[in-house]
Amino acid sequence: MPGSGGLRPVPAFFCEGVRPAGCQGQTHRVSTPRRQVRFSAPETISPSTVQLESAPLNLPRPKKIRLPRAERELQILKIALERFISKGYQGTSMEDIAEAAGISRPIVYNLFGSKDAIYLACLRDARQQLDQRLVEAGSAPPHVHGHARLRAGIDGYFRFVEQDRAAWRLLFGG
Repeated sequence: MPGSGGLRPVPAFFCEGVRPAGCQGQTHRVSTPRRQVRFSAPETISPSTVQLESAPLNLPRPKKIRLPRAERELQILKIALERFISKGYQGTSMEDIAEAAGISRPIVYNLFGSKDAIYLACLRDARQQLDQRLVEAGSAPPHVHGHARLRAGIDGYFRFVEQDRAAWRLLFGG
């Protein structure tokens, strides 16, 4: 309707005999999911005193991405590792992990069962990475003995510390 700011009258069956509680002749606005109803409240309400105001219908919603189970587990483990390192075990909650991953807490519980299970999975992964680096460093040619082999193992350990500080902090950081 021109000049009414996009307001339009409500059909009579919508508001006959209806008046907001505590109405003393003032104007009220009642929100519904898709529109707002404005009441101009005299003693009785007539269809001509109620108008609708259109609200925006297409609000942007964040997109949730459905990932395969293995990918979701890796995502959660990565986030959990970061949280455990920054806040510690006691300071990290399942809600923190779920929120950072953009999923609900029941999904995290479904995949891991408990915070202990997530923590142990993080520890297991970090330990496997360390073991892999030490095996790679220690698998020198068979003719290398003694100090050279020991030095290769120590170099492998420090390469692990340099390249994956997060895993090292989880294993040895307290």
